[in-house]
Amino acid sequence: MKTRTKFVALLSAIAFFVLSLFGLSGALRAFADGEADAESPDPDPGYAQLTSLYYFSDYSGSEEYFDNGFLRDYINWNPYITDAHLYYSGNYNGDYIPFWEMIGMMMAYGDMDIENAFIIFEVRGSLSKEPGIFTAPVTDEQIYEHYENSVYPTLEYLFAMWKGKGCKIMFISGTDEVWYEQDPMNKFLDYADIHINTDLLTTFTYSLVQISCTQHDFAEGVMILDGTMSQDWFFRKFLLPYIVSFYYENGILLNIPPITEYDDYDDINVIQSILDELHLTVYFYENGGYTDIYENTVNTDTVENKVYDSGYLCIIAEAESLLDENETLLNLYCAKGGNAEFFVFNLRCVPVEDIPSDIKYCGLSDEKMDDYLSAIMCDFILNDVPSLQKYDNWDGRCMVTFKPLFPGDGWLLGPDGCVLPGIL
Repeated sequence: MKTRTKFVALLSAIAFFVLSLFGLSGALRAFADGEADAESPDPDPGYAQLTSLYYFSDYSGSEEYFDNGFLRDYINWNPYITDAHLYYSGNYNGDYIPFWEMIGMMMAYGDMDIENAFIIFEVRGSLSKEPGIFTAPVTDEQIYEHYENSVYPTLEYLFAMWKGKGCKIMFISGTDEVWYEQDPMNKFLDYADIHINTDLLTTFTYSLVQISCTQHDFAEGVMILDGTMSQDWFFRKFLLPYIVSFYYENGILLNIPPITEYDDYDDINVIQSILDELHLTVYFYENGGYTDIYENTVNTDTVENKVYDSGYLCIIAEAESLLDENETLLNLYCAKGGNAEFFVFNLRCVPVEDIPSDIKYCGLSDEKMDDYLSAIMCDFILNDVPSLQKYDNWDGRCMVTFKPLFPGDGWLLGPDGCVLPGIL
């Protein structure tokens, strides 16, 4: 059999110490529009020595890619590939296999000593997004302490070894490079041929904060988050640190209690002090009603009157809010008129059509993301390395860094100004 799928069982506890597409080729746009060429192209003869493919992944969809999807086609189209392997961490026979534990076990048994192979290393959920890892201002000691207690040395070791043994490496990550952009944490990207970064939430959040703080003014403003984006994972643990970081980076000192650790953003008194300093009122909309930061119910008329009297309205919602039959948030946004923004993120990767042009929308459906990956994997496996250069649309340490954006994402701000939220 040309191909075999390997599932690694949990044998021992071995743990290891995570803009635009306008310039891309017509081939990518064709794949994104579902127009992929069904004919098998001739593989590049310069890579005849690459006779194996190894796919390491923490993403459940990798099984479909590998067994029946587009990756299966490209493996079969390349006559030089004589064997291929999938190592997927997930639920197998009722047991969960943590990704890095799987990698550590394979290293311990010598299974990572690979040469002359295509390698796809995919960690969509296994690198962390942790605002407040560092205490501002960041010092070299903090960086190296975090580096030594993370998976980045493992990535650097593996990628350097594979590159030295004639491998071609694709790195797929669900964490924006801003979270590990300090050297040496991102040094492993020097050895990758292409880095596909699927994290749009970081770019979305940074961009909406920059727009709200610079083009508008939070002062005397109202922010409304829908039921999905208002949960602690986003409002307290993601959005607030970015807002505070914006003012810190711009030399504006907020009269708030000292934030000495990331968990301080769970303190309701800290949250209230930040909102008071910004003269910002926050409501959460869910199940047809509104609540405040104390989870108290707020009358709809009260919210609407506050919105109409405010200087700025900022609505942050998940894509399914656009599918709300009552269009509550959309109607509120339209009624406000000027000095308002509606930011929408496609968290669940659902298909959304007919997005109003004045809404700042970000995110892809699973189908669109797969179209993009299909086009890039085709070139990765069947063509030479220079063919990947056309996908370079984002600033990053790797020679080719791709972020899955499309023309409607022109409002997003690039990584040159993107900063890591810190602790004050």
